[in-house]
Amino acid sequence: TFLPNAPTAIAGIAPHHGEMIAIVDVRTMLRQGQPAAGSRPKFILLDQAPSQARLAFEVDRIRETMEAAESDFQKLDTVGPADAVLDLPNDRIHRIDPLAIYASLG
Repeated sequence: TFLPNAPTAIAGIAPHHGEMIAIVDVRTMLRQGQPAAGSRPKFILLDQAPSQARLAFEVDRIRETMEAAESDFQKLDTVGPADAVLDLPNDRIHRIDPLAIYASLG
């Protein structure tokens, strides 16, 4: 469901097991442009402390899950929810700081 007057990165809200979850559009948040025509979004549910609002990230695709050490990431000098990146041979992974997301949403 679309929310008028919400921050631009909030795509809307959706029910999940009797609870309303805010949907964060990662492309908008990271200023990545629009998804390919006909693509179907996927969602990653962020389950933080009970005192925090629950969020779901709308992403283009989920290819796999992986573990990476803190030392594998390169810190970014920019201010925003993505605080570091991991460059792979054919891809770039943005590490997103959940606390920065909560702060940016007011």
